[in-house]
Formats: sequence, structure tokens, C-alpha cells
Amino acid sequence: MKKHSSPPSKSSINIPSSSTISLSKTSTDPLAQDGILVQKYGKLGKILGSGAGGSVRLLTRPSDGLTFAVKEFRPRKSGEQLKDYAKKCTAEFCIGSTLHHPNIIKTLDIAHENGHYFEVMEYCPIDFFAVVMSGKMTRGEINCCLRQITEGVKYLHEMGLAHRDLKLDNCVVTEQGILKLIDFGSAVVFRYPFEENIVKAHGVVGSDPYLAPEVLTKREYDPQPVDIWSIAIIYCCMTLKRFPWKAPKLSDPSYKLYCMPDDNPHDYELSAKQHKELLAKKREEKLRQINAESSSNNGVEKITEVLNETTIAHDKHDEKTNDTEKSIHSTIPVSHDEKDLIHTQNDKKPIPPGEQKPHHRTIHGPYRLMRLLPHASRPIISKMLTVDPNFRATLDDVFNDEWFSSITPCTMNSKGETIHASGHHHTFVKEEEAHLQDYKDQKKPVKQ
Repeated sequence: MKKHSSPPSKSSINIPSSSTISLSKTSTDPLAQDGILVQKYGKLGKILGSGAGGSVRLLTRPSDGLTFAVKEFRPRKSGEQLKDYAKKCTAEFCIGSTLHHPNIIKTLDIAHENGHYFEVMEYCPIDFFAVVMSGKMTRGEINCCLRQITEGVKYLHEMGLAHRDLKLDNCVVTEQGILKLIDFGSAVVFRYPFEENIVKAHGVVGSDPYLAPEVLTKREYDPQPVDIWSIAIIYCCMTLKRFPWKAPKLSDPSYKLYCMPDDNPHDYELSAKQHKELLAKKREEKLRQINAESSSNNGVEKITEVLNETTIAHDKHDEKTNDTEKSIHSTIPVSHDEKDLIHTQNDKKPIPPGEQKPHHRTIHGPYRLMRLLPHASRPIISKMLTVDPNFRATLDDVFNDEWFSSITPCTMNSKGETIHASGHHHTFVKEEEAHLQDYKDQKKPVKQ
């Protein structure tokens, strides 16, 4: 998967010279002294992940046993000025250290040793990519994670910041089910305090499948709708365990089909309403049947049982329908940025003419993707994935949506205590199962 990056734009965080950590060993700044990281936190442990911006390691402080995640920023490039390098390394820390929200990773400290910069963060042990690919997420858990991601992005936007690199890999989860956004290396300021003007961003930043189309087609763009688009792509990944396309380019066949007009008009709001009414009708019929057959002694228990069964049956029906449709019009398997997990059909054996499956009609337009998603989600997800950013859903639209607003997420109170939402549990993938080669073997080939 291709990862894009570009030099910081004028809209990037500006770090005052007084805030830039000196590279001189004679600096009076204690964080600039060699060995300060080891002195304060101990020796670095195993690597948790790596990317273009650097690598993240585990660190356990000997004094109290607390575990942290430490990002070692990439080395200074050949010809890169010391001041520019220091500014780039400290910019991410300056952003992260000012953010305080349950769904944003806590950035705790920064240190400089032997020409390298290290950022100390809280450690969240659950790998979200591994959770999604486990196939164990329930509908309620998916909705909770969607809401938590969006709450985090809402907070960022209220602070005048856009993330610009939202993806599965930049989400981690605590053992209590709290999802947190990480990696602010691509974040930009789009609105400054006491100002109303939107500062446009520029440059291709992010990973191909999550990119909003305007990032590739416009010289400048409002980064807010870019984040909205990426949230919707993440939801599709959670629901389908597939990317809708490799990249939002007309040269990509799947994306080109998505951009075409629908074969038939689709009213997603009406469809969601009718589907909801149909479910309610089925529940009423079941309840009438139970009332007629059950005695008053066990009637309440059976009614509750039927309500639960109806809901479960509905979910299973939707999942079965989605699996059937995916087998006909498959999308691109989700892959990890740092691992080549996108399969091709190069090694696929040709099917004998007599055994070929019947040809299926190609579906054009957004419905090609929307039909695979739960009915209730289609109205707002279709708006979040509107190609023209001028008509794309805003965060206000998202939070005012009937389905989205009905989602109660797990969260944390002001004391840092976890408040678990009812109706679902969170999937926890063991650390040794995350980021493993096994996921390569679990991938299905792309079907064309």
C-alpha cells in the first residue's frame, strides 16, 4: 500500500524557535541531554510497528512498572538542515501534548539522544487492525468504534486541527475498549483561534485506500471533508473487511464504477425507514404469537427471548446477504501499510470453460458499495462518501443523523474511569497475534 507524504505546508503547525529543542549537547534543556530517555524511562524494548515517520517501541519503566509506547522519529535526511529536522520532530509532540480527549492518545514527553528524537506516549495494547481482521467484531462493536473515532475527529476539528491520515493503523484500543487516534505527523491547522477563515491544505498525504479524491485532484483543499471521507472508509473496512478500492482514481476500476451514476435511483433514507418498520412489524408478529401461546407465568421471559432472537436473526440475515454480494462483486482486501497483503490473481489457475460461473451484471454508481452496508448506515455513509467535497456530509450532519446519534459508545469520564455502553463487548486480539504473517495467509485473492 502506498503511503504519501509531503513537506509541511504553510498550514502546518508553526513551532516557535523558543519551542524547538536544541541539538547541542551543551543545551541547558534537560531533554536535550544524551541518555535522558534511559535515565527517566529505562531501555527501549521490542518494536511495535514502523513507518515512514519512524518506529514505535515498547518501554517499561523499572521504577514503577508502567508501560509506554515510544516513537523514535526517522533519522535526519541527507542535506536536511538541523533546525528543520528538529522542527519536524517536535511539531508532532507540540500537537499531541496539547490534546486531551478520551479518544486521542496521550502524548507525555519528548527526548533527544545521540541525534535522535523520541516521543513518549501512553501504551494501548490492542491492535485495531488485528481486531478488524479477526472477523470477530459484532455490529454493536463496529458502531461503537465508529462513534469513538468520530468523537476523536470532532474534538480535533473543534481545536482547528485536521488529522489527514486516518486509517485502521492509526487507531489503537485500550483493554477497556476505548479507541484512541494516534500519529499526528500529517496533521494541519485549518483554523486559528479567533479566526473564521479556513486555511487550505495541500500535498498528497496519507495512504491510498483511505484518501479522499480531492487530495489527488486539487492543488489545495479543505482538510475537514478529507477526514470525513476517511472515517467512512474505515467504517467500510470494519463492516466488510475490504477496501472499496485501491485508490480514489478513475484509473482504478472499482472507484470508476463507484463514480458512475446509479443504474436506478436509490432513496437510502426511505429504504432505512422501511427496513426499520419491517423489523418492528416482525417483532410485533412474534410478540402476538407468544402472547397467544404462552401462559402469564413465563410470558415475559419468552417475550424478551423473542426480541433478542429477532435482533440476532436480523443481523445474521444481513451478514449472510453481505457475504453473498461480496462473493459476486468483491472489493480489495484490507492490508497493513507495512506489509504487502494486497493479493493479485497472478497465481490463480484458469477455470475450465465448463466450470465457469454465470456472468453477473455489473452494478454502477454508489449503490455498488452502499448495498453491502447495513440499511440504517447507508443514508449518512453515502453522504460521507460523496465525491464532491462541497456536497459531502459535515460533522454536524453526521451527529444529527438518526442512526449515528442512536449509537452509545464506550467512553471515559473526567476521572479517567471507563463507562461501558450496553449491548456489545469489545474484541481483544492477543499481542502475539497482531501484525503477524498469519494475516497474509488469511487474505482472500481479489476477485475481478
